[in-house]
Amino acid sequence: MVVPVPNPQATILLPQLLKLERYVKERYGEGVEFHTLDITETEPKPVRLIEAAKTLTGEWRRLKGGGGW
Repeated sequence: MVVPVPNPQATILLPQLLKLERYVKERYGEGVEFHTLDITETEPKPVRLIEAAKTLTGEWRRLKGGGGW
């Protein structure tokens, strides 16, 4: 089962959603995936929430390392 999560909520609630996905998988099996939309391309496409998290984390690290914070 795919659970779609809108982008604003996926960003704001990312840690909680990842914990929920892990809990549901442990409890009910591997048949559940949380997805959001990849809007970096011209044609938006679904992407697993964990992949979006990796992309966001990499971007935050890049910005932080660039003399930001």
